[in-house]
Amino acid sequence: MYISLEQLKVSLRELDPVHPFFGTSFLAFKQLGLEVSRPSCMDIANQETSILENYYNPLLNSKYYYIPMRSIGPKDRWVLKKKYPDSGLQKTRTTTFLNAFLHPSKHEWAWAPDYLSKLTAIQHSVKIPAFHLAIWILRNQDWPESTQPKDIIDFFFSLFFITKEEEDILFDTTIIKALSSIEIFQKEPVTWKNLREVIAPPPDEVPDEGGGLESLELIGIGPAKHIQVDFAQRLNIITGDNGLGKTFLLECAWWALSGYWAEPEQPPYFRSDSTRPAIKFQISGSPAKPKAVYYNKSTQMWPLPDGKRPVLPGIVIYARVDGSCVIWDPAKHYWTIDGDRVRGLETSDALRLTQNNIWDGLEVELRNGRKQSICNGLIRDWIIWQYRQLTDAFETFSRVLQRLSPYPNEITLIPSTPIKLPRDDREIPRLKLPYDEVPVVLLSAGIKRILSLAYLLVWTWETHKEASKNIGKPPQSKIVFIIDEMEAHLHPRWQRVIVPALLDVVKELEKRLEVQLIIATHSPLVMASVEPIFNEKLDSLFTLDLIEQELEFKEIPYIKYGSINSWLTSEVFDLKRPYSIDAENALVDAKQLQMSDYPDPRKIKEVSDRLAQHLPDIDPFWPRWKFFAERNGVNL
Repeated sequence: MYISLEQLKVSLRELDPVHPFFGTSFLAFKQLGLEVSRPSCMDIANQETSILENYYNPLLNSKYYYIPMRSIGPKDRWVLKKKYPDSGLQKTRTTTFLNAFLHPSKHEWAWAPDYLSKLTAIQHSVKIPAFHLAIWILRNQDWPESTQPKDIIDFFFSLFFITKEEEDILFDTTIIKALSSIEIFQKEPVTWKNLREVIAPPPDEVPDEGGGLESLELIGIGPAKHIQVDFAQRLNIITGDNGLGKTFLLECAWWALSGYWAEPEQPPYFRSDSTRPAIKFQISGSPAKPKAVYYNKSTQMWPLPDGKRPVLPGIVIYARVDGSCVIWDPAKHYWTIDGDRVRGLETSDALRLTQNNIWDGLEVELRNGRKQSICNGLIRDWIIWQYRQLTDAFETFSRVLQRLSPYPNEITLIPSTPIKLPRDDREIPRLKLPYDEVPVVLLSAGIKRILSLAYLLVWTWETHKEASKNIGKPPQSKIVFIIDEMEAHLHPRWQRVIVPALLDVVKELEKRLEVQLIIATHSPLVMASVEPIFNEKLDSLFTLDLIEQELEFKEIPYIKYGSINSWLTSEVFDLKRPYSIDAENALVDAKQLQMSDYPDPRKIKEVSDRLAQHLPDIDPFWPRWKFFAERNGVNL
């Protein structure tokens, strides 16, 4: 068991009146075995540094120690590691607390005979709460399940050789009754992310990585006056009619995650009725409030969010409706702690790939005139992966293709041997299809889109692993995949499997990877496809509607409608009937006649002729209509 976060919150408040000397220098002297009235040579500065490193260093890669005691002041709890032992603690020993020591030379120290009264006077007779100081000092200790609060105090006293006299005079050893309402222990140790919820981060904190998009708020921009989206951690589906802002919402989600607009020259413009347009967003895992970025009307730009976000996103891939893609990889595109964007391993900007780039690659010209390859492209990488013996990229790519295949029991996307085509000296990959082995450049638009999605996933992950290795960091554990028009170019049978497949396929890259999928769709088949997997704790469904000339965005419950016709007439797509417009109009008129008290036979005949023109003979509406018509004297 470990000290709980709730207990740490309480103990940090109780430590506020304590002078930092008692949590640092005093403990250092005690561990060195400082005697009363008998000076001895000792390296107190080194021991103080050891105390600071072991107990006041919650963020190892920071240049600061965290001191929770009061005399530092509420705004300066974080102190520089380089200066504090030599200036802060050394000054305190030799000035404020000097009368408590015998200090005949620079390195000789002893307790003064009356040191306890001198220490008590400086502490203003406020005793040190032993339990709460022990909680902070021993917060990373693994405790047996039978541990009681007194056991923690006793262990603390023994660790620092606190005498019975010191215990009685300096320390308050009472256990506050209110502790009974607090869980002192928890199963896992408190991490830095947990502790950051209680204490402010140090000035040099490097943002954590690996978050998804938790929330997005748009104020005074785009088609709506105000949109608030609280994203689910796994699957987010956005529906709505054309022109209501689904793509715009995805573009803003991409910007919030990456800090770049997908179209840099065309950032979203503010509404004429807005006085202060803004975008607010929250990356999951962040204890801070959502960031707000306001449109700068004088520069006609959206200022980039600063680089001091407590959490940066994981890998972000945005597949756009025109076949292009933008990618943000924290191992390649990262920010300095001062907020300036810096050149990563390949480019300082998010990576933008047109549809042609995805297939044929992207090169950029450097300042010295040389060209640098940013992406080889699907055709070249496929060949490289297929014939390079030391890489598992091709095996991963093959598994991803198989998992994304439209009909796993009938047609699977299996790579075959490459071929050269007339007037093209490149080797072109081929797929094994039931009727032949087909070069990928000759495949249908639907299969090409799936190949593109598969390639983007595998290529992004493979290059991310390499870039992470180069900068000495572990690969990410989170991918955010944004896809516009999920169903574009896909046959209905493929639409019924693609979303569940995408959620699963990420595990083919790395088993520990988590995915947040944000998609826009018009397809009832896509909606029906997630019925077996939709989890209201992990997934969300959103819709955009035009209500009295005002755009309304809302989250709606995901209901299993079963048949595609039921989905079409649901709140998601809002069709009155799953028919052509002419057939629907005829059915509406027929229903009105059926509800009238004295239906006109001539009108019944006219509607019957329209129904016969637009409804098939097997439509289930016919038996009821024929019975109605014959009862009112009209023979069909």
